[in-house]
Amino acid sequence: MGMFATGLLQPIVGGWIDAGKRAAEASGLTGPAAELAAGQETLGKLVILPAILIVAFGALWFYMRKK
Repeated sequence: MGMFATGLLQPIVGGWIDAGKRAAEASGLTGPAAELAAGQETLGKLVILPAILIVAFGALWFYMRKK
């Protein structure tokens, strides 16, 4: 199950990295600086996922506790 989830998310994260690198290059950054900016932007988006999961599983926990 874990490999399935990873296989689904890798293309999405890869798209974020590619888009971030294009945006960084458009702003004038090149080479490692563009890759660093793209990585930072991608990590900023990835931080949201645990927050969403905490809220979702918290809601599920409260729902199941009432039953």
